[in-house]
Amino acid sequence: MMMPSPPDQSENANKPTDEAGELTRVILSAVTIVLFMAIICYLIIIRINSIDSSIDNSIDSSIDSGPLLEIVNVSTDKDLYHSAEVMTFKVLVYAVKDFEDVNVTANGIVNRLNATRIVNLTEGVSEVPFVYTLPRCNVCGGIRAGYYNITGGVVYGNISLASYEQITILQ
Repeated sequence: MMMPSPPDQSENANKPTDEAGELTRVILSAVTIVLFMAIICYLIIIRINSIDSSIDNSIDSSIDSGPLLEIVNVSTDKDLYHSAEVMTFKVLVYAVKDFEDVNVTANGIVNRLNATRIVNLTEGVSEVPFVYTLPRCNVCGGIRAGYYNITGGVVYGNISLASYEQITILQ
């Protein structure tokens, strides 16, 4: 009977090297997969940041395309006055952001009312009040009983806005 020949020494010598080579290939494959995933995550983060940036830019441009200042309302404390009565006139101004040194005006009653206030507006709605004593309705006072417009204005840089309220002045 023939005995199998003992394994070749060179075959045994290669086994640890083959096992080490296989382990190296597995580790390299795992490292490659991890690096690939890291690159994909990095690209996703860059894409998300660019989307966020474009959303922020579109929000900023929508703010820029709308009015920076707007007169929301002009009003008096009542509609009917008598000569020499005190009138309170309010201008409500909406500002999209804070503004400094804004001219807010009140004009009317045949140029008798001609007031300007320089104010700082905060973001949102600001109220700018004016208090005025109406002229007498007679020849000396220079006006007649009747209807008069009171105009509220806002001037800031190249922005100029105006709105009015009508009042009645009696003797």
